[in-house]
Amino acid sequence: MTQRVGENNMEHLTVLVVEDDPAQRSLLRELLGNVGGYEILEAENVAQALPLVQESRPSLIVSDYYMPGEDGFQFCSTVKKHPVWRECMFMLLTAAADLEHKLAGLDIGADDYLAKPFNAEEFISRVRALLRIKTLQDDLRQERDELQRANVTLEENFEGIVALLSKLISARVPGAEQRGENAKRLCLWMGERFSLPAQTVKMLGLAARLHEIGKITFTDDLLQIDPRKASHMDILKLSEFAVMGQSIVEGIPQLDPMAQWFKHQLENFDGTGYPDKKIGEQIPLPARILRAVNFVDQLPLEVANNTEALEEVLQRMRSIVLDPHVAQLTREYYTITQNPAWMEGKRQISVNDLQEGMVIVSDLCTGTGVKLLPKETKITQSHIDKILSQHHFDPIINRIYVYSE
Repeated sequence: MTQRVGENNMEHLTVLVVEDDPAQRSLLRELLGNVGGYEILEAENVAQALPLVQESRPSLIVSDYYMPGEDGFQFCSTVKKHPVWRECMFMLLTAAADLEHKLAGLDIGADDYLAKPFNAEEFISRVRALLRIKTLQDDLRQERDELQRANVTLEENFEGIVALLSKLISARVPGAEQRGENAKRLCLWMGERFSLPAQTVKMLGLAARLHEIGKITFTDDLLQIDPRKASHMDILKLSEFAVMGQSIVEGIPQLDPMAQWFKHQLENFDGTGYPDKKIGEQIPLPARILRAVNFVDQLPLEVANNTEALEEVLQRMRSIVLDPHVAQLTREYYTITQNPAWMEGKRQISVNDLQEGMVIVSDLCTGTGVKLLPKETKITQSHIDKILSQHHFDPIINRIYVYSE
Protein backbone atom coordinates (compact mmCIF):
# COMPACT_ATOMS: atom_id res chain seq x y z
CA MET A 1 0.00 0.00 0.00
CA THR A 2 1.31 3.50 -0.83
CA GLN A 3 2.52 5.32 2.28
CA ARG A 4 0.28 8.15 3.41
CA VAL A 5 1.59 11.70 3.65
CA GLY A 6 2.17 13.18 7.12
CA GLU A 7 4.19 15.95 8.69
CA ASN A 8 7.37 13.91 8.80
CA ASN A 9 6.54 11.12 6.42
CA MET A 10 6.87 12.28 2.79
CA GLU A 11 9.28 9.77 1.30
CA HIS A 12 9.11 8.77 -2.36
CA LEU A 13 7.29 11.96 -3.38
CA THR A 14 8.67 13.97 -6.26
CA VAL A 15 7.93 17.63 -6.94
CA LEU A 16 8.82 19.17 -10.29
CA VAL A 17 9.32 22.94 -10.24
CA VAL A 18 9.01 24.66 -13.63
CA GLU A 19 10.02 28.33 -13.40
CA ASP A 20 12.04 30.47 -15.83
CA ASP A 21 13.04 33.03 -13.16
CA PRO A 22 16.18 31.68 -11.34
CA ALA A 23 15.39 33.64 -8.17
CA GLN A 24 11.83 32.30 -7.98
CA ARG A 25 13.05 28.79 -8.76
CA SER A 26 15.62 29.04 -5.96
CA LEU A 27 12.94 30.27 -3.53
CA LEU A 28 10.63 27.38 -4.36
CA ARG A 29 13.47 24.89 -3.99
CA GLU A 30 14.40 26.38 -0.61
CA LEU A 31 10.82 26.28 0.69
CA LEU A 32 10.36 22.68 -0.34
CA GLY A 33 13.79 21.71 0.93
CA ASN A 34 13.12 23.19 4.40
CA VAL A 35 10.22 20.79 4.83
CA GLY A 36 12.31 17.82 3.70
CA GLY A 37 11.31 14.45 2.33
CA TYR A 38 10.63 15.63 -1.21
CA GLU A 39 12.74 14.82 -4.22
CA ILE A 40 12.89 18.12 -6.07
CA LEU A 41 13.34 18.38 -9.83
CA GLU A 42 13.79 21.67 -11.68
CA ALA A 43 13.21 22.94 -15.21
CA GLU A 44 13.48 26.42 -16.72
CA ASN A 45 10.72 25.88 -19.28
CA VAL A 46 8.25 23.34 -20.62
CA ALA A 47 10.73 21.94 -23.15
CA GLN A 48 13.02 20.93 -20.26
CA ALA A 49 10.10 19.80 -18.09
CA LEU A 50 8.50 17.31 -20.48
CA PRO A 51 11.38 14.77 -20.42
CA LEU A 52 11.40 14.96 -16.61
CA VAL A 53 7.68 14.25 -16.51
CA GLN A 54 8.21 11.32 -18.86
CA GLU A 55 11.08 9.85 -16.83
CA SER A 56 10.06 10.62 -13.23
CA ARG A 57 6.27 10.84 -13.21
CA PRO A 58 6.32 13.50 -10.45
CA SER A 59 3.64 13.47 -7.77
CA LEU A 60 3.25 17.24 -8.07
CA ILE A 61 4.14 19.80 -10.72
CA VAL A 62 4.49 23.42 -9.60
CA SER A 63 4.60 25.54 -12.73
CA ASP A 64 4.74 29.25 -13.45
CA TYR A 65 2.20 30.56 -15.92
CA TYR A 66 4.28 33.16 -17.78
CA MET A 67 7.27 31.43 -19.44
CA PRO A 68 8.99 31.74 -22.82
CA GLY A 69 7.63 29.33 -25.40
CA GLU A 70 4.83 27.13 -24.13
CA ASP A 71 3.15 28.74 -21.12
CA GLY A 72 1.89 27.11 -17.94
CA PHE A 73 -1.69 26.77 -19.18
CA GLN A 74 -0.55 24.89 -22.27
CA PHE A 75 1.77 22.73 -20.17
CA CYS A 76 -1.03 21.90 -17.74
CA SER A 77 -3.36 21.03 -20.61
CA THR A 78 -0.72 18.70 -22.12
CA VAL A 79 -0.20 16.91 -18.81
CA LYS A 80 -3.89 16.53 -17.99
CA LYS A 81 -4.76 15.18 -21.43
CA HIS A 82 -2.07 12.50 -21.25
CA PRO A 83 -3.43 9.05 -20.23
CA VAL A 84 -0.61 8.52 -17.68
CA TRP A 85 0.67 11.98 -16.75
CA ARG A 86 -2.79 13.24 -15.85
CA GLU A 87 -2.43 11.46 -12.50
CA CYS A 88 0.14 14.12 -11.47
CA MET A 89 -1.17 16.95 -9.31
CA PHE A 90 -0.65 20.35 -10.93
CA MET A 91 -0.29 23.75 -9.23
CA LEU A 92 -0.19 26.91 -11.34
CA LEU A 93 1.68 30.04 -10.17
CA THR A 94 1.00 33.40 -11.76
CA ALA A 95 1.27 37.08 -11.03
CA ALA A 96 -2.29 37.52 -12.34
CA ALA A 97 -4.71 37.55 -9.43
CA ASP A 98 -7.92 38.08 -11.37
CA LEU A 99 -10.73 35.51 -11.23
CA GLU A 100 -10.73 34.96 -14.99
CA HIS A 101 -7.19 33.54 -14.98
CA LYS A 102 -7.92 31.37 -11.96
CA LEU A 103 -11.05 29.87 -13.51
CA ALA A 104 -9.25 29.31 -16.80
CA GLY A 105 -6.50 27.41 -15.00
CA LEU A 106 -8.95 25.24 -13.11
CA ASP A 107 -10.96 24.58 -16.27
CA ILE A 108 -7.98 23.04 -18.05
CA GLY A 109 -7.40 20.65 -15.18
CA ALA A 110 -5.13 22.46 -12.71
CA ASP A 111 -5.60 21.08 -9.20
CA ASP A 112 -4.68 24.34 -7.48
CA TYR A 113 -3.84 27.94 -8.32
CA LEU A 114 -1.67 30.35 -6.34
CA ALA A 115 -1.12 34.01 -7.19
CA LYS A 116 2.27 35.69 -6.77
CA PRO A 117 3.50 37.01 -4.46
CA PHE A 118 2.43 34.17 -2.19
CA ASN A 119 2.85 33.50 1.50
CA ALA A 120 5.48 30.83 2.16
CA GLU A 121 3.42 29.02 4.79
CA GLU A 122 0.36 29.02 2.52
CA PHE A 123 2.44 27.60 -0.33
CA ILE A 124 3.77 24.74 1.83
CA SER A 125 0.30 24.06 3.23
CA ARG A 126 -1.17 23.78 -0.26
CA VAL A 127 1.69 21.56 -1.45
CA ARG A 128 1.09 19.22 1.47
CA ALA A 129 -2.64 19.17 0.78
CA LEU A 130 -2.11 18.31 -2.89
CA LEU A 131 0.36 15.55 -2.02
CA ARG A 132 -2.04 14.11 0.54
CA ILE A 133 -4.72 14.02 -2.15
CA LYS A 134 -2.27 12.44 -4.59
CA THR A 135 -1.32 9.75 -2.10
CA LEU A 136 -4.96 9.01 -1.29
CA GLN A 137 -5.72 8.76 -5.00
CA ASP A 138 -2.79 6.37 -5.45
CA ASP A 139 -4.04 4.29 -2.52
CA LEU A 140 -7.55 4.16 -3.98
CA ARG A 141 -6.20 3.30 -7.42
CA GLN A 142 -4.11 0.49 -5.97
CA GLU A 143 -7.05 -0.82 -3.94
CA ARG A 144 -9.23 -0.68 -7.05
CA ASP A 145 -6.64 -2.61 -9.05
CA GLU A 146 -6.31 -5.18 -6.28
CA LEU A 147 -10.09 -5.51 -6.13
CA GLN A 148 -10.25 -6.00 -9.90
CA ARG A 149 -7.58 -8.70 -9.69
CA ALA A 150 -9.47 -10.34 -6.83
CA ASN A 151 -12.69 -10.22 -8.86
CA VAL A 152 -10.94 -11.83 -11.82
CA THR A 153 -9.64 -14.57 -9.53
CA LEU A 154 -13.10 -15.11 -8.04
CA GLU A 155 -14.62 -15.22 -11.51
CA GLU A 156 -12.04 -17.77 -12.64
CA ASN A 157 -12.67 -19.85 -9.51
CA PHE A 158 -16.41 -19.59 -10.11
CA GLU A 159 -16.05 -20.72 -13.71
CA GLY A 160 -13.89 -23.56 -12.44
CA ILE A 161 -16.66 -24.64 -10.05
CA VAL A 162 -19.25 -24.54 -12.82
CA ALA A 163 -16.98 -26.51 -15.19
CA LEU A 164 -16.33 -29.10 -12.48
CA LEU A 165 -20.03 -29.48 -11.73
CA SER A 166 -20.83 -29.76 -15.45
CA LYS A 167 -18.29 -32.56 -15.83
CA LEU A 168 -19.67 -34.28 -12.76
CA ILE A 169 -23.20 -34.16 -14.18
CA SER A 170 -22.15 -35.36 -17.65
CA ALA A 171 -20.14 -38.23 -16.15
CA ARG A 172 -23.10 -39.39 -14.08
CA VAL A 173 -26.21 -38.49 -16.10
CA PRO A 174 -26.46 -39.77 -19.70
CA GLY A 175 -26.91 -36.98 -22.24
CA ALA A 176 -26.92 -34.22 -19.62
CA GLU A 177 -24.06 -32.23 -21.13
CA GLN A 178 -25.73 -31.82 -24.52
CA ARG A 179 -29.10 -31.08 -22.94
CA GLY A 180 -27.41 -28.47 -20.74
CA GLU A 181 -25.86 -26.72 -23.72
CA ASN A 182 -29.17 -26.75 -25.59
CA ALA A 183 -30.92 -25.40 -22.50
CA LYS A 184 -28.31 -22.65 -22.12
CA ARG A 185 -28.95 -21.35 -25.65
CA LEU A 186 -32.71 -21.32 -25.09
CA CYS A 187 -32.45 -19.67 -21.65
CA LEU A 188 -30.07 -16.93 -22.81
CA TRP A 189 -32.35 -16.21 -25.76
CA MET A 190 -35.40 -15.98 -23.48
CA GLY A 191 -33.61 -13.94 -20.83
CA GLU A 192 -32.82 -11.27 -23.39
CA ARG A 193 -36.39 -11.15 -24.68
CA PHE A 194 -37.73 -10.82 -21.15
CA SER A 195 -35.26 -7.91 -20.74
CA LEU A 196 -33.80 -9.48 -17.60
CA PRO A 197 -30.74 -7.79 -16.05
CA ALA A 198 -27.45 -8.89 -17.62
CA GLN A 199 -26.30 -10.61 -14.43
CA THR A 200 -29.58 -12.53 -14.17
CA VAL A 201 -29.29 -13.63 -17.81
CA LYS A 202 -25.75 -14.84 -17.12
CA MET A 203 -26.88 -16.77 -14.03
CA LEU A 204 -29.79 -18.21 -16.03
CA GLY A 205 -27.36 -19.52 -18.64
CA LEU A 206 -25.28 -21.19 -15.91
CA ALA A 207 -28.42 -22.60 -14.30
CA ALA A 208 -29.41 -24.13 -17.63
CA ARG A 209 -26.08 -25.96 -17.81
CA LEU A 210 -26.50 -27.28 -14.26
CA HIS A 211 -30.26 -27.73 -14.02
CA GLU A 212 -30.02 -31.56 -13.91
CA ILE A 213 -27.43 -31.61 -11.13
CA GLY A 214 -29.88 -33.19 -8.69
CA LYS A 215 -29.86 -36.36 -10.82
CA ILE A 216 -26.33 -37.23 -9.70
CA THR A 217 -27.96 -38.52 -6.49
CA PHE A 218 -30.07 -41.07 -8.41
CA THR A 219 -29.35 -44.79 -8.47
CA ASP A 220 -28.11 -46.33 -11.70
CA ASP A 221 -31.48 -48.00 -12.27
CA LEU A 222 -33.33 -44.69 -11.96
CA LEU A 223 -30.91 -42.95 -14.32
CA GLN A 224 -31.58 -45.56 -16.99
CA ILE A 225 -35.33 -44.81 -17.07
CA ASP A 226 -36.47 -42.91 -20.17
CA PRO A 227 -38.80 -40.12 -18.89
CA ARG A 228 -40.85 -40.47 -22.07
CA LYS A 229 -41.70 -44.07 -21.17
CA ALA A 230 -41.73 -43.81 -17.37
CA SER A 231 -44.59 -44.96 -15.16
CA HIS A 232 -46.38 -42.55 -12.84
CA MET A 233 -44.34 -43.76 -9.86
CA ASP A 234 -41.10 -43.45 -11.81
CA ILE A 235 -42.00 -39.89 -12.78
CA LEU A 236 -42.54 -39.01 -9.13
CA LYS A 237 -39.11 -40.41 -8.26
CA LEU A 238 -37.45 -38.65 -11.21
CA SER A 239 -39.04 -35.35 -10.17
CA GLU A 240 -37.04 -35.39 -6.97
CA PHE A 241 -33.99 -34.14 -8.87
CA ALA A 242 -35.44 -30.62 -8.53
CA VAL A 243 -35.22 -30.47 -4.72
CA MET A 244 -31.96 -32.44 -4.73
CA GLY A 245 -30.49 -29.83 -7.06
CA GLN A 246 -31.57 -27.12 -4.64
CA SER A 247 -29.84 -28.84 -1.74
CA ILE A 248 -26.60 -29.24 -3.70
CA VAL A 249 -26.13 -25.63 -4.85
CA GLU A 250 -27.59 -23.62 -2.00
CA GLY A 251 -24.41 -24.02 0.00
CA ILE A 252 -22.29 -22.40 -2.72
CA PRO A 253 -22.54 -18.58 -2.35
CA GLN A 254 -22.14 -17.79 -6.07
CA LEU A 255 -24.76 -20.38 -7.01
CA ASP A 256 -27.21 -19.63 -4.23
CA PRO A 257 -29.67 -17.67 -6.47
CA MET A 258 -30.09 -20.85 -8.53
CA ALA A 259 -31.26 -22.91 -5.56
CA GLN A 260 -34.88 -21.69 -5.72
CA TRP A 261 -34.86 -21.87 -9.52
CA PHE A 262 -33.83 -25.52 -9.37
CA LYS A 263 -36.36 -26.35 -6.67
CA HIS A 264 -39.29 -24.91 -8.65
CA GLN A 265 -38.25 -25.92 -12.19
CA LEU A 266 -41.03 -28.56 -12.28
CA GLU A 267 -43.83 -26.32 -10.98
CA ASN A 268 -46.76 -26.01 -13.37
CA PHE A 269 -48.27 -22.63 -14.14
CA ASP A 270 -51.72 -23.81 -13.02
CA GLY A 271 -50.47 -24.89 -9.58
CA THR A 272 -50.38 -28.66 -10.17
CA GLY A 273 -46.60 -29.03 -10.26
CA TYR A 274 -43.81 -30.23 -7.99
CA PRO A 275 -42.83 -29.77 -5.19
CA ASP A 276 -44.85 -26.87 -3.70
CA LYS A 277 -47.72 -26.52 -6.19
CA LYS A 278 -46.90 -22.85 -6.67
CA ILE A 279 -49.11 -21.08 -9.17
CA GLY A 280 -48.50 -18.45 -11.85
CA GLU A 281 -46.12 -15.70 -10.90
CA GLN A 282 -45.47 -17.25 -7.50
CA ILE A 283 -42.98 -19.31 -9.48
CA PRO A 284 -39.72 -17.39 -10.14
CA LEU A 285 -39.46 -16.45 -13.82
CA PRO A 286 -36.12 -18.31 -14.30
CA ALA A 287 -37.82 -21.44 -12.91
CA ARG A 288 -40.71 -20.95 -15.36
CA ILE A 289 -38.17 -20.80 -18.18
CA LEU A 290 -36.44 -23.96 -16.92
CA ARG A 291 -39.89 -25.60 -16.83
CA ALA A 292 -40.06 -25.17 -20.60
CA VAL A 293 -36.60 -26.76 -20.92
CA ASN A 294 -37.70 -29.82 -18.93
CA PHE A 295 -41.04 -30.00 -20.70
CA VAL A 296 -39.49 -30.13 -24.19
CA ASP A 297 -36.83 -32.62 -23.04
CA GLN A 298 -39.57 -35.03 -21.92
CA LEU A 299 -41.52 -34.89 -25.19
CA PRO A 300 -41.31 -37.81 -27.65
CA LEU A 301 -38.58 -37.13 -30.20
CA GLU A 302 -41.08 -37.21 -33.07
CA VAL A 303 -42.86 -34.27 -31.41
CA ALA A 304 -39.82 -32.34 -30.14
CA ASN A 305 -38.15 -32.48 -33.55
CA ASN A 306 -41.25 -31.52 -35.54
CA THR A 307 -41.93 -27.80 -35.57
CA GLU A 308 -45.65 -28.05 -36.23
CA ALA A 309 -46.21 -30.83 -33.67
CA LEU A 310 -44.18 -28.96 -31.07
CA GLU A 311 -46.11 -25.78 -31.76
CA GLU A 312 -49.39 -27.61 -31.25
CA VAL A 313 -48.39 -29.15 -27.90
CA LEU A 314 -46.95 -25.87 -26.64
CA GLN A 315 -50.21 -24.16 -27.52
CA ARG A 316 -52.16 -26.78 -25.53
CA MET A 317 -49.89 -26.42 -22.50
CA ARG A 318 -50.16 -22.62 -22.28
CA SER A 319 -51.34 -21.52 -18.83
CA ILE A 320 -51.48 -25.17 -17.73
CA VAL A 321 -47.90 -26.46 -17.56
CA LEU A 322 -46.17 -23.42 -19.02
CA ASP A 323 -46.29 -19.70 -18.42
CA PRO A 324 -48.10 -18.43 -21.57
CA HIS A 325 -45.31 -15.94 -22.29
CA VAL A 326 -42.67 -18.65 -21.91
CA ALA A 327 -44.68 -21.03 -24.11
CA GLN A 328 -44.95 -18.44 -26.84
CA LEU A 329 -41.24 -17.65 -26.78
CA THR A 330 -40.38 -21.36 -26.71
CA ARG A 331 -42.47 -21.83 -29.82
CA GLU A 332 -40.72 -18.93 -31.53
CA TYR A 333 -37.27 -20.20 -30.53
CA TYR A 334 -37.76 -23.72 -31.88
CA THR A 335 -39.45 -22.47 -35.05
CA ILE A 336 -36.34 -20.48 -35.88
CA THR A 337 -33.62 -22.86 -34.66
CA GLN A 338 -35.06 -26.13 -35.94
CA ASN A 339 -35.61 -24.80 -39.44
CA PRO A 340 -33.17 -21.96 -40.29
CA ALA A 341 -34.58 -21.83 -43.82
CA TRP A 342 -37.89 -20.70 -42.30
CA MET A 343 -36.50 -17.16 -42.06
CA GLU A 344 -35.88 -16.89 -45.80
CA GLY A 345 -38.05 -14.14 -47.26
CA LYS A 346 -39.09 -13.01 -43.79
CA ARG A 347 -37.95 -10.50 -41.22
CA GLN A 348 -38.71 -9.88 -37.58
CA ILE A 349 -40.07 -6.61 -36.20
CA SER A 350 -41.39 -5.32 -32.90
CA VAL A 351 -45.05 -4.50 -32.35
CA ASN A 352 -44.27 -0.79 -32.63
CA ASP A 353 -42.79 -1.29 -36.12
CA LEU A 354 -46.00 -2.61 -37.68
CA GLN A 355 -47.08 -0.74 -40.80
CA GLU A 356 -49.99 -0.90 -43.20
CA GLY A 357 -49.48 -3.39 -46.02
CA MET A 358 -47.26 -5.81 -44.06
CA VAL A 359 -48.30 -9.48 -44.16
CA ILE A 360 -47.74 -11.48 -40.97
CA VAL A 361 -46.24 -14.95 -41.25
CA SER A 362 -47.77 -16.57 -38.15
CA ASP A 363 -50.83 -16.11 -35.97
CA LEU A 364 -50.45 -12.94 -33.93
CA CYS A 365 -51.15 -13.64 -30.26
CA THR A 366 -50.72 -11.72 -27.03
CA GLY A 367 -48.64 -13.01 -24.17
CA THR A 368 -51.69 -14.59 -22.54
CA GLY A 369 -52.67 -16.36 -25.74
CA VAL A 370 -55.36 -14.07 -27.11
CA LYS A 371 -55.32 -14.48 -30.89
CA LEU A 372 -55.46 -11.06 -32.50
CA LEU A 373 -54.92 -11.97 -36.16
CA PRO A 374 -54.54 -15.19 -38.17
CA LYS A 375 -51.41 -15.81 -40.22
CA GLU A 376 -51.21 -14.34 -43.72
CA THR A 377 -53.24 -11.29 -42.64
CA LYS A 378 -52.39 -8.08 -44.48
CA ILE A 379 -52.08 -5.35 -41.89
CA THR A 380 -54.39 -2.32 -42.02
CA GLN A 381 -54.40 0.77 -39.82
CA SER A 382 -57.45 -0.63 -38.06
CA HIS A 383 -55.46 -3.76 -37.23
CA ILE A 384 -52.58 -1.66 -35.87
CA ASP A 385 -54.90 0.34 -33.64
CA LYS A 386 -56.44 -2.86 -32.25
CA ILE A 387 -53.05 -4.50 -31.71
CA LEU A 388 -51.57 -1.51 -29.91
CA SER A 389 -54.64 -1.18 -27.73
CA GLN A 390 -54.44 -4.84 -26.69
CA HIS A 391 -50.65 -4.65 -26.31
CA HIS A 392 -51.03 -1.92 -23.70
CA PHE A 393 -52.48 -4.30 -21.08
CA ASP A 394 -51.66 -7.75 -22.56
CA PRO A 395 -48.22 -7.31 -24.14
CA ILE A 396 -46.99 -9.10 -27.23
CA ILE A 397 -43.57 -10.10 -25.90
CA ASN A 398 -42.30 -12.08 -28.89
CA ARG A 399 -41.09 -10.66 -32.17
CA ILE A 400 -43.56 -10.43 -35.02
CA TYR A 401 -42.51 -12.03 -38.32
CA VAL A 402 -43.59 -10.50 -41.61
CA TYR A 403 -42.76 -11.23 -45.21
CA SER A 404 -39.88 -9.17 -46.55
CA GLU A 405 -41.85 -7.91 -49.55
